[in-house]
Amino acid sequence: MEIFSKKHSIGKTIADLRKEKGWTQAELAEKLQVSDKAVSKWEQDNGAPSIEFLPVLAELFGVSIDYIMTGKTPEKEVVTISKAELCAKKDDISLLDGIEINHKDEQGKSLIDYILQYQSFKVFVKLCEMNTTNIQKFKLLDAIKLAILTNRLDLLIGKQFSVGNSYYPRWTFENEYALLSLLPKEMEPELQGEYKSLCVITEDIIDTIACDERINEKTLDVIFGHQNNRQCVWYHMFPYLIHQSYLKNKTEMLNKLLSIAIQNNEYGYKNIDMKPNGFGQCNFVPNNFFFAAHYDKTKDYGLVRILEKTIKLALEQGDFDLFEKFDKINSDIQSFYGNFKPYIASEYEIRMAKLKADKSVSQDEIIIQSTIHDGLVNIDELVATKNLKIIKTTLAKYPIHPVEKLILWLNNNELRKIFEYMVDKSETARYDDSLNAEYANRIAREVMENDTDGVKKNLYLIYQRSPHINSKFKINGAITTPCSFEDILKYMNEYKQRIIQQCTFDFEKGQVVNELTKEYLESELKKGNTEIVIIKLCVRLEAILRSTYHYEGDFSEMLDKYCSQYGSENKDDGWGYSYRVTNDFVEYLQKLRMCRNSIVHSEKKKDMLTLDEIQYCIDYICNLK
Repeated sequence: MEIFSKKHSIGKTIADLRKEKGWTQAELAEKLQVSDKAVSKWEQDNGAPSIEFLPVLAELFGVSIDYIMTGKTPEKEVVTISKAELCAKKDDISLLDGIEINHKDEQGKSLIDYILQYQSFKVFVKLCEMNTTNIQKFKLLDAIKLAILTNRLDLLIGKQFSVGNSYYPRWTFENEYALLSLLPKEMEPELQGEYKSLCVITEDIIDTIACDERINEKTLDVIFGHQNNRQCVWYHMFPYLIHQSYLKNKTEMLNKLLSIAIQNNEYGYKNIDMKPNGFGQCNFVPNNFFFAAHYDKTKDYGLVRILEKTIKLALEQGDFDLFEKFDKINSDIQSFYGNFKPYIASEYEIRMAKLKADKSVSQDEIIIQSTIHDGLVNIDELVATKNLKIIKTTLAKYPIHPVEKLILWLNNNELRKIFEYMVDKSETARYDDSLNAEYANRIAREVMENDTDGVKKNLYLIYQRSPHINSKFKINGAITTPCSFEDILKYMNEYKQRIIQQCTFDFEKGQVVNELTKEYLESELKKGNTEIVIIKLCVRLEAILRSTYHYEGDFSEMLDKYCSQYGSENKDDGWGYSYRVTNDFVEYLQKLRMCRNSIVHSEKKKDMLTLDEIQYCIDYICNLK
């Protein structure tokens, strides 16, 4: 059945649509699974596609079936919108007459909703000028954002907004600068009491101030100016503005913020006197980068810090010049008042950032250096790399114990390094929980006197007070404790070899366990490959005994040790007496070993395990970690 308009050329429509797609007749035919002759016939109006091809053609060409049949495009649907939406969408103040600000239209939205949706700045300003209380019908943050973007902070003056807390149920903008008393929402966990309740400024507002170029200089002068009745700037907001401008690559804004922040802090360092006055009190009470003056609130002052995430971002991106500026700002604050703890990157973080930025440094070297802290290998971090090559290279090159590092310096006659290290440690009066100021001063003095024997003696005494290597990693086997200075390096080298050996066992176990899974063993058992299952079970068990239980020797020796240690347990007979019972697994594992030996060594065949016994061994061994 064919239903087509005689006045409309379906063939020409198909040809035009095909050409728009850049397809040949053969390509269209292939998509429709018809011959190219059929397509040619349609396009010459010597025939028309049957009706089942219409949906397929419509989908291929992205048109309606009606268009193929008639060539007519459907009329666009007329969408009616309310006067409130039209007013906001066109940002046309002439349409404001007769619109009730809170009246909801058929879409359930009011003029306020549409102003926010379309950012209708002209309508917003006119609305607030028509009735100055209209701005209070907006939520606090919406009102702030619109006032900033329209560069009309004056619209906020004298207005009250709910901030939804018990301390300040209503917030009043006494003047334009009252905005600068509100705090970033992100600070809420850091603060207590009434200040916590003022944490209302969201990231959206921060991003607007730092990044939106519609804000003019006059508005920025207010936002970046002095807080109400104080000489300091919006010190708690600046760190977040700095971060956002850096994050969004707003270089000009970032430089402006940093310049103001540095000037602000320099003024504070000169004018905040933390020395006790005549009454034995300080004139300022410090709290969260803020110094509250006792007698004159206009002298209250806040310092601008740089956020941890900003500093880490600079290191991550390799912006070391900018990082140094950030670091200096925070270091200066900490130097001025040590109880304030702005984030300061560690030497380790800086070193790793520079290594990652250096294209000549290999990935392996970056991994190695990531495990080095204060010149010492962190064994747990090194083992966690699960790279035997890296583990061997690192242990061959770097010390694992503080005393080992000092001995290496001594052997290389690098006495200056020992002296500087000891002087530094004597000041902190702490060294690996063992070195106190007395030891540090003693060794520093002996280094100056070139008393090598004295240095050796005291290094051994230090080692005796701190003999253990700080690591959760368990090595295979015991190591003889050094009893002289000369033994310490031997002990360290043996310890390192044990680490390498244990890692080798652990990695082998991991590989074996991943390959010889319970599912694999059971599938082989179902296939009747019992000998393969027996051998593979023993391979898995041997790897576990060597790695997890730290047994040494051949498989039989290790299995005997395991059965001896875990093969029996005390049982209560119910009458208050206990008796020793051999666990079932001993019989099955020993039988498994004998079967394995008879297979591997071609010994006289022993009684093979039954299928149930093999399944028992699979379950037991696969449950061992």
